Amino acid sequence: GVLTKIGTPARPAIVAAIDARLRRWQPGTIVDLASEMMQIAFDVAGAAILGVDVGAEAASLEADIGELDRMAQALQSPRLDPGAYV
Repeated sequence: GVLTKIGTPARPAIVAAIDARLRRWQPGTIVDLASEMMQIAFDVAGAAILGVDVGAEAASLEADIGELDRMAQALQSPRLDPGAYV
């Protein structure tokens, strides 16, 4: 597979994050794939770059990034409410 060809120091973190996430999925269960991928990315970044386990904080980080995205979209809106984020 593709993961066997990755020659990066982050490879163990990538494999571990994917394996941990796949173990949580149950057959027949619908998952939010965008959310799952974002949490895998947080797990990998935390382990490979920072050397920490962000597992418990991943959902909070995802919510914070979602809020930042909504704020950025509001700033680009032609009908900006200046008091919306004050």
